[in-house]
Amino acid sequence: MLTPPDLPFLSFVVPVYNEAVNIEPLWRRIERTCQGSQIDRYEVIFVENGSWDDSEAIIRRLHSENPRVKMLQLSRNFGYQGEISAGLAYACGEWAAVLDGDQQDP
Repeated sequence: MLTPPDLPFLSFVVPVYNEAVNIEPLWRRIERTCQGSQIDRYEVIFVENGSWDDSEAIIRRLHSENPRVKMLQLSRNFGYQGEISAGLAYACGEWAAVLDGDQQDP
């Protein structure tokens, strides 16, 4: 069982549907922002919603490089709201932020 110092402070929930070109750049932006803000307890949950591109493979590779990157893979496409609900239910952070996978959030 995780104790409070082991729990993430911040969970980023990122709905993903065919966002292969955006996943790694978004992860790098989140990582730089957290480092610059001295936030070291965070997780990034990519909620994979039945993509047919390389989204899954990219998330798996990023996870192998950094365990803060997590993937919640849905069994079929549940739509945007379903992705967010599943990601928030899976998140462990004290706080959660939902970011669009297409990098349109500033």
